[in-house]
Amino acid sequence: MSQDKSSRASLTRRTVLTSAAAMGLSTVVRAQQPAEVKVGLIVPLSGIYTRPGQVMRMGAEMGIEHINAQGGIKALGGAKLKLVVIDCGDTTEKAKNAAQRMVAQETDLVAATGAYLSSFTLAVTEVTERAQLPVLTLSYSDLLTERGFKFIFQTAAPASVQSQIGLPELMKLAEAASGKRPKTVAMLMDNTATSVATAKALKEKIFAQLGLELDLTQRPAIEAMMDKLLSRLGTIDIVINNAVVRHFAPVEQFLPDRWEEALAVNLSAPFHLIRLALPAMKQHGWGRIINMGSIYSTRAVGNRIDYVTTKTAILGMTRAVAIETATTGITCNALCPGTLPTPAIVSRLAALAESENLSIDEATRDYLASRQPSRRFVSMQNVGATVVFLCSPAARDITGAAIPIDGGWSAV
Repeated sequence: MSQDKSSRASLTRRTVLTSAAAMGLSTVVRAQQPAEVKVGLIVPLSGIYTRPGQVMRMGAEMGIEHINAQGGIKALGGAKLKLVVIDCGDTTEKAKNAAQRMVAQETDLVAATGAYLSSFTLAVTEVTERAQLPVLTLSYSDLLTERGFKFIFQTAAPASVQSQIGLPELMKLAEAASGKRPKTVAMLMDNTATSVATAKALKEKIFAQLGLELDLTQRPAIEAMMDKLLSRLGTIDIVINNAVVRHFAPVEQFLPDRWEEALAVNLSAPFHLIRLALPAMKQHGWGRIINMGSIYSTRAVGNRIDYVTTKTAILGMTRAVAIETATTGITCNALCPGTLPTPAIVSRLAALAESENLSIDEATRDYLASRQPSRRFVSMQNVGATVVFLCSPAARDITGAAIPIDGGWSAV
């Protein structure tokens, strides 16, 4: 009798994965008939993303309540679902740590979902893949699928496919509205994993297929965009120059077209945006210009001549603008972050961990040991908080500065 109760107590993912492979899932169900099935929900319940996390939790709780009220999982003998909620916080590092706690403490989870941002999902699934815990995600970043993981399941087509399907339809709508086919486009997006994958597909293939040009390399397109914004808003109070391209090659193999693209996007575009925003700022008597530099604004690294050159030059632009606007109520500063947990870095660390048989924590420490004395990533939220501070009244006397946010890297 006690043995029967034990067999009905829970259904673990280890039992499902091993037994189902050996004899088929239906046989496992008949043998186990668990009383409950645990599923994990890992979402941000603290920090700046708390509200979306709360909404995801409410949705999950409503879904599980509905399933259980209808008699549970029929295929498992009426087993009830039990939701285990884990707070992944508001940074990729916190999300990774939360995933490690989840797989260590909740060993009888059958599956999990959540994570919210694609960068969080990347970090979480590096952990869950090792634990062979299936994860269902709403994220559609190509970076998730490109890794070849077996235990992550996306509910939507990846970003590159969506872009290939969606952009031609947008072109048709634009042509129907304006009476002519668009020739230039603008991309305004954040730096999350999904946006990176979308931009990559558009820039590398889809724009060319449709005969489009990305406008940050084109001065007339920048001027047209700013003209529309100023006509609508009257003035632009804050300009943050964050667009960047970079390519990896030694100098003698660096393609001239790539060099011209880097100069246009990384340097000329910020110049034109500042040039066009300044008149209204001066008339208004207030403005904030923030240029995104880098640790490589003050030091060099091999095989990235476009990035090092343009990020160094952006400091000169910052100082020149600051001098010219010093008495106008306008400030111009540059932020120089060190290594942040971008999707590309997270994927690189995953590959390092896999090849060297290291944990994600060990791979991260090894990667950062020769860079940032803090041996931790620079927080994206802290970079954002610095931007907010520079836009506040407390920062009105800070102008022409290059502010390092690099965990001590620039002090080495």
